[in-house]
Amino acid sequence: MDVEDYGAVAFLPSFTGVNVRITVKGTDIAVCRQQLNSASQQFETRLGSYVYAKENMSMPTIVQNLLTKKQKTLAVTDAFTGGKILEWLTPNGTEKNGYNGGVALNPNTHSMPAFLQAGNPDRYKAYRTPEQAECLARAARDAFSASYGLALLAENARDGQIYKVYYALVDAQETIFDEYEIRKTRTDNSKRAAQFGLNLIRKHLLSR
Repeated sequence: MDVEDYGAVAFLPSFTGVNVRITVKGTDIAVCRQQLNSASQQFETRLGSYVYAKENMSMPTIVQNLLTKKQKTLAVTDAFTGGKILEWLTPNGTEKNGYNGGVALNPNTHSMPAFLQAGNPDRYKAYRTPEQAECLARAARDAFSASYGLALLAENARDGQIYKVYYALVDAQETIFDEYEIRKTRTDNSKRAAQFGLNLIRKHLLSR
């Protein structure tokens, strides 16, 4: 029996992936729950490793679970969201589940922590290019002795409205670059940028 025989399926795409919502209707709660569980199992079987979370698991929890499963650790340099990724990964103020540590930078100044200035501090000024994101990611990875370093920073807004957030995810072998274009007028830019960064890590961990 297919899920379509007794329920409805909705595919809800977003920039972090596709949510699959299964709805079952009926008068008997026990029967509905059984049908819902059966439908869920069918989708997990069909989609296999593409399923990375169930129910309402948050992206930080997903990333932490993957880091723990893969026995990897992460360090972050955040020069855009004011430290939102750091806050999400340490909800109780303590480092845990694969997160080694990080630092939030003010993108409007040239002030840098000493450990990020090692080598050539001029490379880090202004925080505006993908190459600078890579430098910050490597510096964080080295400073916190992590498997991965992630950095995000933003370019100057074009026409005062649209700008790109640049991401770099580094490990011992490679650097992965990505970017996310956002409008300055949005009120949830920091949240969306942080989610995009965590999703970059999630996709990379799932591919390994």
